[in-house]
Amino acid sequence: MIGTAVLNEDKEFVKTSTIFIILFFIRNLLSWDKFKILFTFRIPLVGYYKLSQKYLETIESTF
Repeated sequence: MIGTAVLNEDKEFVKTSTIFIILFFIRNLLSWDKFKILFTFRIPLVGYYKLSQKYLETIESTF
């Protein structure tokens, strides 16, 4: 039961993060030139990757 709750929360986290990154990217697409978009899009993407790795490690250590 606890494992299922952790996985459900994780799905919500990933969904929210993905939506945020897409919105962030669209906002930059509308207001900035291409070089700045690529530069700013890379930063949250790296942060998102590191966060998801951390969550995966905690899930693996839970089971």
